[in-house]
Amino acid sequence: MVPVFGEIGQMAEIGESADHADGLIARQSHQQFLECKIGVLVRMAPECHRQGADLLDHVECGFAVLVPDHIAQDPAQQADVFHQWAFVLARATGGFCTGSWGHGGGGGLRSRGRVGHASIVLPPPDHQPVTSVKPSSRAPIVIATRESRLALWQARHVQQRLVALGYPVELLGMTTRGDQILDRSLSKVGGKGLFVKELETALEEGRADIAVHSLKDVPMELPAGFVLACVMEREDPRDALVSNRIADLSELPPGAVLGTSSLRRAVLLRDNLSQLGRDDVRIAPLRGNLDTRLRKLDDGAFDAIVLAAAGLKRLELASRIRHSFEPAQMLPAAGQGALGIEVRAGRPDLLEILAPLAHKPTWLAVAAEREVSRSMGGSCSMPLAAHARWDGAQLALQAAWGEVRDDGGTGPWPPLVRAQSSDAVLDQTQALALGQRVAQMLRDGGARVATAS
Repeated sequence: MVPVFGEIGQMAEIGESADHADGLIARQSHQQFLECKIGVLVRMAPECHRQGADLLDHVECGFAVLVPDHIAQDPAQQADVFHQWAFVLARATGGFCTGSWGHGGGGGLRSRGRVGHASIVLPPPDHQPVTSVKPSSRAPIVIATRESRLALWQARHVQQRLVALGYPVELLGMTTRGDQILDRSLSKVGGKGLFVKELETALEEGRADIAVHSLKDVPMELPAGFVLACVMEREDPRDALVSNRIADLSELPPGAVLGTSSLRRAVLLRDNLSQLGRDDVRIAPLRGNLDTRLRKLDDGAFDAIVLAAAGLKRLELASRIRHSFEPAQMLPAAGQGALGIEVRAGRPDLLEILAPLAHKPTWLAVAAEREVSRSMGGSCSMPLAAHARWDGAQLALQAAWGEVRDDGGTGPWPPLVRAQSSDAVLDQTQALALGQRVAQMLRDGGARVATAS
């Protein structure tokens, strides 16, 4: 006997048969997948049971599982529908929302590969239900992504946006060299490009169509044949102090250890600590993904650590933030808090598909920021901050450059070099010009351009 669902909250059992056994197994596999992914029990609901369906609104992105009445009341038809995967998880609040799921042979779920798809379109709750099922002929858009929890959140965020526009989307997870090398600083092993190289290889080989990046991890110069197709609206760009002991730098105990993975943060923190007369605080390197860094803090290796506020908020870990540094105190990195989508050059179809996801104010701001970094050598071995904010039609751009002391001395650190300028910016050309002007101001103030090693 195989359990299947009848009306909401009820269970029914029917005997296995040659016609429907594989469909029932497929149905069970999908339910188990959802329970694992979302952590809640998902049941099928007849469309007429709107109240019952609304109880499922807390399912990811407000999705609920709905099928036509005649199918929900007939276990055999349920099995056939699930065998064909002719359904969608959707609930729109204004307009139509579509989506689809693929399956491999034998009823098992597949997260990768180009397979058959089908979808059903459902209107907002104040419209009459639509019960017709229509197949989708589009090949899925494949997103290459790192497999850290934050990277997967970012890829799924893009996936959900594209699915809402009617495109089938799959994820291709992979581990990059940047994820594997954890015992050395990025500046000593090849820079932040280590986080994107494998993803670009997947694009080049045709295994993926787009790659989603945290923009601050993307090199300033993309390899030939690749373009930045889209920059999405920015999250909180600030740095965040995370600690189980203190809520501010001034509260650090004598001889405290402060962890960061960034040379930029190291020099800015040292500048802040020097102003507090706290030369006793040691700034130590901290590598690993976000969860790994938090675990090292919780294990007592550090008194406090500094992370990007955006990542913490995206993973619903904002409660771990004890203090958010304003840009005047800790100027963010170029592109911090923004997501960028990379594609192969010569894919106008993808540029058109991704256009609705782009946020022009963010794109212009990060273009100016990244141009400062590019003009200064674009190396993560150089402590450089650049952050732009809008003031009406004016884009105000600030930058800071510092030196890292490797001599182990106890004397004062060299002062930071700072620069700022603003201008009316309407397009990429004007944004780049603003970035170049601020970079020149840094050089005029004594900042040195990074040289290739």
